[in-house]
Amino acid sequence: MIWSVVPQEIIFAGMEKLDSCRELNYRGRLLLVSTKGESPGEGRIVRLLSSDPADFMDGGFAPGKVIPLS
Repeated sequence: MIWSVVPQEIIFAGMEKLDSCRELNYRGRLLLVSTKGESPGEGRIVRLLSSDPADFMDGGFAPGKVIPLS
């Protein structure tokens, strides 16, 4: 439950974009990957789900990078 003076429309804006996303384990890291608009067998990184700061410094996990799904 969220208690906020900010309207729900603002808090949840853009959530519909995550419908085409899925979690994927890639090179030992958990990623949120979108397959919408990509070639078959490929996905675009939306978010890196990690608690290790070093993972965020690795350009191989940068949002927007296209990766193979297999």
